[in-house]
Amino acid sequence: MFRSPSSNSLPHSSATQTRFLQNRIQMIEKHFGEICTTLAVYTRKIAGLRDKGDCLAQTLNEYVAAENVNKNCSQGIKDFAENISFISDHRDTCVNRMEETIIQEISEYAGICKSAMDDIRNCSVAYEKEINHLKYVHKLRQQNPLGRMQISKAESDLAQATTKSVRLGKSIEERIDKLERKKLKDLIGWMKKLALIEMSLHSSSLSILTKAYQQLENVDIESDLEEFRNTLRLNLPLPESSPTRTQSVPSIALPKTPTDIPSKVKRSKSFSDYRQRAESLDSLKVEEYEELKQTDRSDDDEESDKEPSPSRMSHVRRK
Repeated sequence: MFRSPSSNSLPHSSATQTRFLQNRIQMIEKHFGEICTTLAVYTRKIAGLRDKGDCLAQTLNEYVAAENVNKNCSQGIKDFAENISFISDHRDTCVNRMEETIIQEISEYAGICKSAMDDIRNCSVAYEKEINHLKYVHKLRQQNPLGRMQISKAESDLAQATTKSVRLGKSIEERIDKLERKKLKDLIGWMKKLALIEMSLHSSSLSILTKAYQQLENVDIESDLEEFRNTLRLNLPLPESSPTRTQSVPSIALPKTPTDIPSKVKRSKSFSDYRQRAESLDSLKVEEYEELKQTDRSDDDEESDKEPSPSRMSHVRRK
């Protein structure tokens, strides 16, 4: 790549190559730094999603601990929280792999590019010294062509500078070639690693979420609803006694009813009349006595029909 000015190449060829390599190294350092920063942000986002998944699992477990009625639903939510926690564990593994492999390897390119730039500068300095020695030899040959010793010494210094420049040129050429190869292989390798890490995460998440969905499908909602209804019935207050029943019980225990009092009065009145009539029987004639007796019997029959019998009254009081 770097050639000595004494060769057939143009004197400005090495300077052009140096600028090209410097721009190349600066481009790698700049863009790889941006890739590293962006991947770090991407990894932090995944880590944040991992933390939120842990928070979600913890919140669901707290609900399960508080729920004491819906057993089937609680078990389904508990299994779902465990699956979310498993996905968070896979995300944690994904974050660790990205940090330990991709991001760590990309961050090393800052030192690699800095070392390569130092080598290019050293090679450029050696090339400038070679140019200066070459100019000095040409000047001596023009000014003092007979000064063999001085010209010989200048040519010797030029040969040493040329040897050093060629050696550094070949070294930097090999190193830049290796750096370019490494850069290409690493960049493709990082993207492949990222793809594999993402595929592993998503395949595991898909398997876990499929299992979680099936577990939620098996939750018996009707059984939990029936259990809730039974618990609700057990916790309801007892119904109060009906007003008609509370009023009917004391009425049975009453010794007398309002209808009994007039019958008693009426009965006592009929007996007094009967005694008055019996006292006046002696003054009546036999025909009138018989007639009056028949009348009293009819009155007594009517009174007996109106008054309840003693046995019936006792039966009512027993009730």
